[in-house]
Amino acid sequence: MLTSATAFHLGGSPLLCAYVMGCVLGNSSKVDADVIARDFSVFNRASEFVVLICLGLVVFPANVWVVKGLALVVFLTTMIGRLAMTFITLHRSSFNAPEKLFSTFVGLRGAVPIAIALHAAASPVAWGALMPAFALAVVLYGLVFQGYFLAAAADLLAWSQPPANPELVAES
Repeated sequence: MLTSATAFHLGGSPLLCAYVMGCVLGNSSKVDADVIARDFSVFNRASEFVVLICLGLVVFPANVWVVKGLALVVFLTTMIGRLAMTFITLHRSSFNAPEKLFSTFVGLRGAVPIAIALHAAASPVAWGALMPAFALAVVLYGLVFQGYFLAAAADLLAWSQPPANPELVAES
């Protein structure tokens, strides 16, 4: 945080500074990787919680119900697009088809669509009012999809392993 604040006050990009700092710390042999992984997990969960609280302040549940059908179409279209782009970009990689398929569906988070939807809601455009509800519906489809299928897919592919450090799992 200190490096990002310093970059901001000097007229630089705090996001670029945080990215470079993450690359430096992540590739350093002098840092404790377990501590960084644990702390990152905590910060990640806290930031997701804050984003969802912000979204919850502007979304009415009735609006989510109104856009559920279109949100499902957008979610499925996005998944098909991710599938195609994953196979295209990893065409020459050493990953096999199940690994490519699995990597298509991991890491779906909602911070970017939620942030865009909150900006749209604050704008004067007529359709901006429904954007937070639309983003929430798409994000919820993604979370339900991941929650039900990723663990089962990892078990089916025999990729799941017991945690290397059970104490860290118990703490989080």
